[in-house]
Amino acid sequence: MSKHITTTPKKQKRIYIPYMCDHSRMLAAALRACGVEAEVLPFPDQESIELGRRYSSGKECLPMGITLGDFIKKIREPGFSPGDSTFFMPSADGPCRFGQYASLQRLIFEELGHKDVEILSLNTIDSYGFANNKSDSKTFKKLAWKGIVAVDTMEKALWYTRPYELNIGDTDKVYDESLKRIDETISAGNGHIEPILKDILAKFKGIPVDRSRKRPVIGVIGEIFVRANKLSNQDIVRRIEEFGGEGYISPISEWFMYTTYLFWKTALHDRKYLDFIKGKIEDLYQGRVEHNIASIFEGFVRAAHEPPMEEIMSNCAPYLNCSAHSGEAVLGIGKAVDMIRNNKVSGIINILPFSCMPGLIVTAISKKIREDHKAFPWLNIDYDGTAGGNIWTRLEAFLYQVKESA
Repeated sequence: MSKHITTTPKKQKRIYIPYMCDHSRMLAAALRACGVEAEVLPFPDQESIELGRRYSSGKECLPMGITLGDFIKKIREPGFSPGDSTFFMPSADGPCRFGQYASLQRLIFEELGHKDVEILSLNTIDSYGFANNKSDSKTFKKLAWKGIVAVDTMEKALWYTRPYELNIGDTDKVYDESLKRIDETISAGNGHIEPILKDILAKFKGIPVDRSRKRPVIGVIGEIFVRANKLSNQDIVRRIEEFGGEGYISPISEWFMYTTYLFWKTALHDRKYLDFIKGKIEDLYQGRVEHNIASIFEGFVRAAHEPPMEEIMSNCAPYLNCSAHSGEAVLGIGKAVDMIRNNKVSGIINILPFSCMPGLIVTAISKKIREDHKAFPWLNIDYDGTAGGNIWTRLEAFLYQVKESA
């Protein structure tokens, strides 16, 4: 890890979290519940992309540029106090430029004269510190995990309902109100969100819908930031809906379950048995929470329960050596095979930042996956932050192909 990166703030500072997706709000809420001042930055916009490009070489991943732009916007705000602020930028081990974001951003801050601004960078090597047994860490990770899984499940309800709503805007309204309720509950340190989720489910069920017209379900896999961030992917789920489909994106929770899986597997391989036990306990806890929350929505949303990580690894194994720790490539392949084999979707879209190596691995392997599954409809889309009609044209043609092959 770069010497420029601070892994623990020296004093209590306000932590700013980039708005990758709605799950970012759950991280901030869990931090506030632990007495830490935390704030999610505003949703990124075109200015975020332009600022990120201006202060970098332009060869970096789209997510790096967007988060850098968001940080610079915050630094430039009147009244911003560098010495009292910390930006949250996680990192990762393995063959991905994500592991260099924080280092590069730190260097750019220094070039701009902002040496006092710290970066909090947790790494996947210890499952983002999830094996830390300190009291505050335990509280944070439990609250954050419940919030993340809750948002995953509410998004499934959103995507399952919105394409069929009779009154435009009903589903978005219920979702936004539900997100606010979970945010407030987690912020208050209340981990008992199951009763609230049952009420939220009732509200989704109460939305008037018309399902008489069948829509193909399109599964979206790929690099975690681009597939989750609506600016990066040009709001791909809504575009799928506009072209007559129903979207379903791989959940954010799978990444955290994957890092926990890697932690205990690596600990076992290295004979670090105490870490192995800690990792397995975390793994069991994550699985139990996911099961309890998903069970509330079972029978209403598509694929309420996510497959265990061992199954994802098994799905991937015929196509890519999972021991390579190639992160999102492993998850993308494993999740795509799960979607196809279990008839969860009628087509797959793999989305990635332009020149993303894990994404390009999935793109290369997608031909073999399609061949093994009767020419299953598959589309690869890379994004570079440039808005344009070409992607929408390809997406519309893909939806037409899926409908014709159904």
